[in-house]
Amino acid sequence: MPNSYPTLTRWNVPSCNTVTAVNLPQAISVTSWTAGVLTAILCLGIARAPAWREMRWFALVSVAAGNLTLCNVAVVSDAPEVVLRWAFHVGMACGGLHTMAWLPYMAAVEGRALRRWEKVLCAALVTTALLFLAPGVLVSETISRREVTWLGLTYRDAMPTTAGAVVFGLYCLGLCIPLFRFAERWRRGVPAAGAHVLGLSFLVFAAVSDSLAASGAIAMPYLLDTGFLVVVAAAGGTMISRFVNTARGLEALSEDLERTVAERTGELARAREALLQAEKLATIGRLSAGVAHEINNPAAVVAANMAYLQEHLNAGEPFPDDTAECIKESLSAMQRINRIVRQLLDAGRTAGTRRTTLRAFRVTSSVEAAVGLARTTLAGSTTLTTTIPEDLHALGDPELLEQVLVNLVVNAAQAVQGVPGRGRIQVSAERCQERVVILVRDDGPGISAETMERLFEPFFTTKPQGSGTGLGLAVSLGLMRSQHGNLSVASTSPQGTVMQVELPSAGKPPVVTGLPSAAC
Repeated sequence: MPNSYPTLTRWNVPSCNTVTAVNLPQAISVTSWTAGVLTAILCLGIARAPAWREMRWFALVSVAAGNLTLCNVAVVSDAPEVVLRWAFHVGMACGGLHTMAWLPYMAAVEGRALRRWEKVLCAALVTTALLFLAPGVLVSETISRREVTWLGLTYRDAMPTTAGAVVFGLYCLGLCIPLFRFAERWRRGVPAAGAHVLGLSFLVFAAVSDSLAASGAIAMPYLLDTGFLVVVAAAGGTMISRFVNTARGLEALSEDLERTVAERTGELARAREALLQAEKLATIGRLSAGVAHEINNPAAVVAANMAYLQEHLNAGEPFPDDTAECIKESLSAMQRINRIVRQLLDAGRTAGTRRTTLRAFRVTSSVEAAVGLARTTLAGSTTLTTTIPEDLHALGDPELLEQVLVNLVVNAAQAVQGVPGRGRIQVSAERCQERVVILVRDDGPGISAETMERLFEPFFTTKPQGSGTGLGLAVSLGLMRSQHGNLSVASTSPQGTVMQVELPSAGKPPVVTGLPSAAC
């Protein structure tokens, strides 16, 4: 029972001094083989995409069909019988692989794994395909000659055995399985299912027609080669249509994504601007609250004293005996308000909008002056030592450095107060590359992680109410930056804290021995 296409006509094509006979069935067979191989290559390339994995199986469908049609060229040629017989062997084996490949392809299209009975059927189809390659098992030694007189065609076919005819019938039934499955998907309106139904229907019809023609029941040419061509063309057309639709969908998705990104970017920009404005307002609010809190207490003292004296004046009474004390308290409160305002002005230097005129000066002079002012605040049990090279010079403002060092020493003295067995403060300095580094060490309890996060934040203080404004370190940082310097925490632990002050160096580096090491 052959599965090949008949000789429909014969063309004589002259070429120089030779005549080459080219017939239409051979042309169709070669065309089907070319289409099958090209489609298989295309399917393997497309199958590399995640959403197109099922095309690997359709590549097997296409290449098996193409090789089968190529074997059918021998049916309409003058090839020797042994060539004709082996072409039939290989062609029928390819037919078994073709039928088998439809089952996993169908399962992949449906997005599922092969069922058990489908696996058994696939194994049976592969086994019979291999048996077709064994001589004398499914293919006999008989070569038949059949003519289609109304078309003037002659066929030379290798004949299958009875078992071979049964297996060919199994192949036809196997093709009906994907046909029915795709017909069900077509009924549900699944795209591209109709093209598969069309191609498989014509392929099954061609197989049945060729079986009847080979048995002599009907005088028809073989149609199976054309059936394979129709299947490949139909499935290839749906593949191209699906590819185009997917490309259009991706293009539309890309455009939507670009629009969404543009919208989100605009929203983020507006949200960022709103957040920036909110942060500015929040900063103003914190500053206002801090200033109001710090100024309110001394202002209340001044207002109370003035109201007290005003009452005596309105009553026509002389000034009370404690007038001098009231004036003294009021002046002290006004000095506190003046000091807060001056610190706020100095704090503005942290923004870097104001720069100090820099000059070279001896670091020892500023340190000694700062230590002299800070000693008045030290408790009797606190010891303060300095280790400063005499020839160490820095570039900056000595008065501003003095103000910063006084603040650091006072903070260190307050840190060591009340800590049993401690009370040592050391101020040291050295040149580190092109910078002068001054270290203020204490053996206090250290700075907590929570405090470190807000250490240089204006109006933040860990001191009791009325003991500090929370502007000392914030202002000191601004003063150092105005001199191209810096203020930072070099280290802190339960054994003590080291504050580091930096300024540009002036002059040659001195030779220093025995000094505590700075963080260069």
